[in-house]
Amino acid sequence: MAAGEYIGINADWWVVAIPSYGQIWCYMNALMEWVEFPAGDLSALQPALQGPLMNVSDPVTVLPAMTLPRGTYIFHFAVDQMDGILNYPDGPILVDSVTVVVE
Repeated sequence: MAAGEYIGINADWWVVAIPSYGQIWCYMNALMEWVEFPAGDLSALQPALQGPLMNVSDPVTVLPAMTLPRGTYIFHFAVDQMDGILNYPDGPILVDSVTVVVE
């Protein structure tokens, strides 16, 4: 992550895992635990972290030991203004995603 001109700005950090099957999605809470929630219902999410944006250039383990069931997931990582509310889709929010196979 390159924080650029936003380095040091406080933000909510979010991680959501969306499986390729089913109607249950998961988000990572502040205890680094996966919490299930109904697909598409983003209102119950809590940030994984609240703190300043920073540059992360070296490889860093960001996901704890996987406790998700096997399958293909899209992991969404997002940061937005620090207010404990996921400001999606109305923003402002920065989001990136990656597809991962959990075996």
